This record gives sequence, structure tokens and C-alpha cells, in this order.
Amino acid sequence: MILNCINWCWAFISIYMIGWGLGSLFEKIFSCRLNRVEARIAIGTAFTTVFAETFSLFYRVGVKANIVLGAIVVISLVVVKKSFRNEIERSFAAIGQIKTWKKALIVVIGLFFLAIGSSTPYLGDTYMYHIQAVEWIEKYGTVKGLGNLHFRFAYNSAYESLGALYSWSSVVGQSLHALNGFFAFLMVCYCALTIRSVKTKRVLVSDLLKIVTIIYIIGRLMSYGSADTDPLVMHCIAFVFIKWFEFIERKEDSIALFGLIAIFGVYSVTLKLSAGLIVLLVLYPLVELIKKKNWRQIIIFVAMGLIVVAPFLARNVIISGYLIYPVTSIDLFNVDWKMPKSVAKLDSDGIIMWGRGVQYMEDPMSIGFLKWLPVWYSNLSVRSQILFVVDIIALIVFVLHFLKKIVKKEKLVQEDFVMFVAVCSFVFWMQSAPLIRYGELYMWIICMVVLGTLVRENNILALCAGAVLITEVYSAIDLNVENAGLFRPADYKSFSVEGHETGLKYEDGSDIIIYVPTQGAQSDYNYFPSTPESAQLEELQFRGNSLEDGFKSSRTE
Repeated sequence: MILNCINWCWAFISIYMIGWGLGSLFEKIFSCRLNRVEARIAIGTAFTTVFAETFSLFYRVGVKANIVLGAIVVISLVVVKKSFRNEIERSFAAIGQIKTWKKALIVVIGLFFLAIGSSTPYLGDTYMYHIQAVEWIEKYGTVKGLGNLHFRFAYNSAYESLGALYSWSSVVGQSLHALNGFFAFLMVCYCALTIRSVKTKRVLVSDLLKIVTIIYIIGRLMSYGSADTDPLVMHCIAFVFIKWFEFIERKEDSIALFGLIAIFGVYSVTLKLSAGLIVLLVLYPLVELIKKKNWRQIIIFVAMGLIVVAPFLARNVIISGYLIYPVTSIDLFNVDWKMPKSVAKLDSDGIIMWGRGVQYMEDPMSIGFLKWLPVWYSNLSVRSQILFVVDIIALIVFVLHFLKKIVKKEKLVQEDFVMFVAVCSFVFWMQSAPLIRYGELYMWIICMVVLGTLVRENNILALCAGAVLITEVYSAIDLNVENAGLFRPADYKSFSVEGHETGLKYEDGSDIIIYVPTQGAQSDYNYFPSTPESAQLEELQFRGNSLEDGFKSSRTE
């Protein structure tokens, strides 16, 4: 816990200071205020992720990357030096005004997630590929054709690069896995301590979204002690919708703020492609800026969007040979390390089948919507089943509302647009791979956004969400984190593996051996590199004499 606490402190300082520096720059460019803590953390998180991805294109992400990051922090400090002292004084004054019970709550939440982050990770996918993917970035950066060794490496979540940046395995002996817990701590504190309904004496949609975000986090606690790539993207999506409604509720007239939060939505797509349709939010600031003929800001926002996605797309091409994996229809690069299309197609189908819960049925990809939906629904928990029914009601209410406005030729307002994006995101998730693990938040969002805006029975919605939250908190009390290490995190779980010689050697002369689990597909952290199946090695070819030269497939198509 002590090492993770130190890591948290460095993560917060670096992310916050960089967010502060960039925020000050954006304030001058867009003439808007970005002095809130959550704004600086959001900006800093996006930048450090892009930095880690970009660094990985040229070198391994470790101590040297953090030295460069430290230099950027110093530059940020220079940028804000005029306001730094006053800001610090105001911050300490603000902290002094926080009620004692709130300070105690923050400490308890922090210790709770520190304990989770210092315990043994239990999530299966973490051992299947998360920790190995992070370790590759730590040791070799971005490796050509890495997806040929393990196709899941081609998923290339931007979170993996960020995780490598704050991993420190070369210093402490193993990858620290506390970053998800760090962001969960920040998100819970933000959501719990900024609810405004008590002051406004009415339940706000933004507050409803904050409640359900906490529900999602508590319901997925075991993900926060691992290198899971799902939590941060869900936090980002929740944050985008929360801030958007906060802007609406306070009648924000700065289009630039909406543009910045839309760019943050673009950033969330680099964390996981399932967030794809949140990019629709860029349409609102784009249209408004076009109306005002503010071409300067449009160019700046387009440039920012390209900066956010460019390293992600570059890593995609280097790892898999495709601009967006597993979308093989966009085939722009003729490189020798390109993964076979048949592998990408099989992987894509597998993702869909697992999401729908039909992977064990005969010819699962030919099963129609009306046939797989009952199977998927039956596998949900009772609470999720009820929530899905409410979502269908919300969907019907939105369609009727939209049709009514069209028939009566009523003007569409901004709430209509945000509801449309929430509905599209939910439908996209349902039609692609509706795995509840990374989609339950979509179910909550459409419910709260649509019903909270149109039905306006927000008190009832708040009571229902509050009741669910209480049950989640109660169930979290029994969470077992007894093996949390006091100084350093607990060891990863061990799995039986067998080694396969490659004929290659490391720089020290030792043999390069690729390990394969003897049972299942989960790899042991202490045996690197690994691949889940020995059959994957049958078609694997090396592009050179070292691992950093990359891999290619012998399959011809």
C-alpha cells in the first residue's frame, strides 16, 4: 500500500500539474475558465495517456519516460508560476473549509481503493493479456506484429500505455496495478462530493448520473485491483455525460467548453472502441462554431482530436497492421507483420458471441437478434434485467418524444441531442458486443438521461438509484482484501506454464523462451513472454533476431 500511495501521489502531481498548465493555455486560446480540479485532472489524464502512447512508439515506457514527464511538469509549473502561489493558498483555504466528515470520507475512500489496488488481482482477462500487454510496453515499447503472438494484444487500449507509465516494474520488481484504483478514488470523490441537489432542492440529471457512476464502480470493485482496460473508459464516458448536463443545468454559453468535453469523449474511444458513438457529441460544438464562422477554433479542435487519436492509430498499425483492429475492411497498409484477416474475423466474431452469450450454441453468428436477445437477457442478474426493461421504456419514451417534436415542428434543444447520443451509444453497445461488464453503465445512462429529462420524476429515480447504491455498498463490506500488501502490492496469482524454445537469445546470452499455459488461457506474470495457446506458435515467425524486431504470421491468404 505504501508503494501504491507514493505512486498515486506522483500520478496526481504529474496529471494535475500538466492539466493545470494546458488548462491555462486553453483558457487563453478559448477565453473560458478551466480552473476546476476535475477539469485539470481530465486534461492531464488525456495528455499523459497521449504522451505515454507517443513515447512507446520510439522507446520503452519506464523510468526514462517518467523523467521526461517530470520535465513537462516543470514546464507546466513555469507556465502557471504567476498564479501558482495564490492558487495554492486558495486550495489550502478551500480544504480548510471542507467539513470534517467529508475529509474523513475522502480518507476512507482512498484507503479502501489503495487496499484493493494492493491486493492480488483476480480478474481473468488481466492474466490473459492485460499485464502481459503492459509489460511489453514497459520492456520494448510498440512492437511490430505483436498481435501475431497474442491476438488480444492488438486490442491496443490506450490505457495500457498509461498503465506502463505508472507501473515502475523496473524499480520495484513487479508492475504496480493501482492506477485503476487511483481513478476510481478520484471519480467516487468527485461524484459523491459534488452532488448539488440538496442545495438546489431539486434532483438534477447530473446528480443522477453521479449516483449511478458510483453504483457502477462499487459493482466492479475487483477490476480496480488489476490492469483491466474497462474501468477508465467507463469513468470517462460517465464524466462526459455528467459535465455536459452540468453545463446545461448552469446554462453554460461557452461553446469551447462543450468542444473540450467532446474531445475528451474522443479520447475515451482510444481506451476502448465500444465507446465509439460518444464521438457524436462533437457535432454540437462543430455546428455552433460553423454558425458563428469561428474557423480558428474549429481548426484548433480538429488538431486536438488528431493529436489524441494519432498515436493510438499508429500503435494499431504497428501492432496489427490495421488502422483499427479488428476492422479489416479498412485495409490501408501492406506490411509484412499484418495479422491474417481470418484471425481478425474470428476474433471479432468471438467478441460478439461472448457479448451475446451464444458462444456455445450451434452456428452462433447466424443467430438473429430476436433469438439471441432472450439468451442474453436470461444470463443477466435480476437487477440488470429490471434495468434493461426500464431502458426499453426509456427508449420508447425518447422515440415518442422525438416523433412528437418532428410532427409539431418543435425546435430541438440541447437535451434532445444528448439524449440522442445516449440512445445511440446504448443501441451500438447492444448490437455489437453487449457484455454487461463494460456496458452496464450504458444501461444506467440511458435510463437517467432520458427519464430524468423527459419524465421528470427525478425524486423517484433518485430513490431507486439510492436504494441500489445502498445494496452495493452493503455487499462491498464483505469484499476480501486481506492479502493487501502493506509496503508493496501482493503477488500476482500463479499459473502452470510450459516453455517453448525460439532459437533466439537475449542480449545477456540467455535463451528466449515463449511460455504457454498448461491449462486455460491465463498466463503467469513471472513468465514473459506468453501466448495463450501453443497452436499460435505454429504459424508464428520472427522478423529478426530479437523480440523487439517483432513477429509475423506464416499464414497466407
